[in-house]
Amino acid sequence: MGADQASNPWGARVAVGVIMLILIGGGVYYYVNVMRPQSEIAGLKKTIETAANPMAKAQAIRELANKKDPDTAPIFIKRLDDADAAVRRAAADALGTLGQKTAAEPLMGLLADKDPKVRQAAVTALGLIKAQSAVDSIVKILNDKDAGVQREAVFALVRIGDKSAVETLKKYSKTLKDMDFKRTVDEMAIFLETGQMPR
Repeated sequence: MGADQASNPWGARVAVGVIMLILIGGGVYYYVNVMRPQSEIAGLKKTIETAANPMAKAQAIRELANKKDPDTAPIFIKRLDDADAAVRRAAADALGTLGQKTAAEPLMGLLADKDPKVRQAAVTALGLIKAQSAVDSIVKILNDKDAGVQREAVFALVRIGDKSAVETLKKYSKTLKDMDFKRTVDEMAIFLETGQMPR
């Protein structure tokens, strides 16, 4: 021990204490920001793969999607074929959240799903990922028997931004009896064509 340290033992103890705090703080940071998130993700993946309760699976999918990790996309794509509609819907929502363009084709398969909420989630996701390849399929479901699916199909075409859909929307508007929805479609067609909302 040097003369300065011997004459000032408190200084040495403070220095050691500071070093210990730094080491402990670094460990806590690593656990909170690296280890715990990895553990949470692993737990969510396991729930999605093994849970017998569809609601638990759907909730795990939503929570995992909120991590916004693009590497989780294959997990969600696999669940688009799940037997339970709530799980299929959650998986479609998750892929839209991720903006995962590689999911366009499997999402398009859900546009014929028997559950309208699943069809709605699928078309919304296709709009969010700007799936150009899905435009023709989305146009076909403008006449879906579910009003929510019809509405999301319109918004999806606008989000994708394919101006070839302008005339389609104008023609579609002429077939509508719901005046509020007709006005919305007209406005969306103008926005898609000009980039500006009508006043």
